[in-house]
Amino acid sequence: MMELIFAFFLAIASIAGLIMAFGWRNLHFRLLSHDIKKWQSEGWVSPENAAFILADKRPKGLAGRLVFLVGLLGALLLLFSAISFVAANWDDMSRLSRLIWLTIILWTAFLAGWRLTANESPRLAEVAYALGVGLFGVNIALIAQMFHIDNHPPNGVLMWTIGALVSAALLQSRAALTLTFFGAIIWSMMEVITYQELIHWPFLLVWAAAFFLSLWMRWSVANHLAFLSLLLWSITALLRYASEGHWYPHGVLSLFITAFSVLLAIAFVWQIKRPNTPPLGFANWLEKYALIGLLPSLFALQTLPLKFSQELYRSGSSSSNIAAPLLQGSFGWLPLTGVLLIATLGLLVMAWRGKLLRSLDLGMFAAIVCGTLVYALISSPDIFGADGWLITKQTHKFLATWIYGGIFLTMLIWLLSFGHRRGSDLYVWAALAVFAIEVLYIYFSIFGSLLETSLFFLVGGILTIGLAFFLYRLHQRLEGPDMPVSEVAS
Repeated sequence: MMELIFAFFLAIASIAGLIMAFGWRNLHFRLLSHDIKKWQSEGWVSPENAAFILADKRPKGLAGRLVFLVGLLGALLLLFSAISFVAANWDDMSRLSRLIWLTIILWTAFLAGWRLTANESPRLAEVAYALGVGLFGVNIALIAQMFHIDNHPPNGVLMWTIGALVSAALLQSRAALTLTFFGAIIWSMMEVITYQELIHWPFLLVWAAAFFLSLWMRWSVANHLAFLSLLLWSITALLRYASEGHWYPHGVLSLFITAFSVLLAIAFVWQIKRPNTPPLGFANWLEKYALIGLLPSLFALQTLPLKFSQELYRSGSSSSNIAAPLLQGSFGWLPLTGVLLIATLGLLVMAWRGKLLRSLDLGMFAAIVCGTLVYALISSPDIFGADGWLITKQTHKFLATWIYGGIFLTMLIWLLSFGHRRGSDLYVWAALAVFAIEVLYIYFSIFGSLLETSLFFLVGGILTIGLAFFLYRLHQRLEGPDMPVSEVAS
């Protein structure tokens, strides 16, 4: 079993490393080289400027990343070698011998990293530090087994996380800081999922320490890890809270949609305040994360059947560990959603007044957050009856497929135009991917025969082409047919 796990992680690490070393940057450089040659042949770029551009955009550090990848694989081999050696001789060793061996292996890795840092080999030093932090976790598990310490397993993960944090602070190790964020979120999820913690607040203390350390080290990747780990903790806490408070699933998804809309609106307003934000700045990656969370949430809200809410209504218990009565019951999600909705609309208006959003964009975003709230309320059995006296399962399916689906497809087509105007490939490709998934969902939900399939795609194709023509004419009317090339480029 251990060999299979090792082979799996080895394959994943190899693929990821090869993509990092020879993937996207190298592909971008080849495409740019092709374009530069074309522009040079047409006289747009001089040979001297072409050489300067290619020299500036040439991928750098590929060899270093390959060295880091090979070194990381070597560290994994050494880690499994140490574990196998200790396990093979575990029964023949005294407790003192076991402790001595575990200590020697651990400090050997850290001393190797310190020596490699002194020899100005930072990538290999990070590999050694990652090995040392990994061995520290293994040592905690083995010592706990040796002395039969199994009272509360998450405490062992917390001890390992603190050790990784201290290592990152003392050694300025990025690998140790990365493992700190992973350890913190694993510790928190163990407390919530395994030991039924309602909201695991101590996670924020460890997270804050790691986040401030990432700011001190000025490593942008750690900022992404901090945001993603905090987002995962928030989602886990919210789902646990919703389960304890007996919130309806449609309402929870509406809350998620509103929360991601708030993040998107914050990104818009931030770009108004700081218009010269670099491509990898806070506003740009916050906007991308919000979009990636928003579209799947919208799709999940549509595909969630009404029977889930009805079954929860019938089987829900009145007992709860939640102290706030306002946040209990089927509409416990509504106060939070209302607050986030007001904040979203206010921020969107600020972005509209700052000329970042057009009136159509403001209306579409407002329709998304308000429309999903209305749909979640319609899906609540407390409003229309637990037995579905007004909104039956068939009626709800019709609303989800035809009404919600039609509006969703229209929104995705608008999102294509919005992403094109903003010059964002993520908007375009995300909208196209979700559009294809939505079309397949509607087809499998409604149609079955070949004749119905043909009619479905015929009508859908005509409507989509007609909408594309309408957007094209609207774009011509707004931009003007005789716009200079310089204005188009800007």
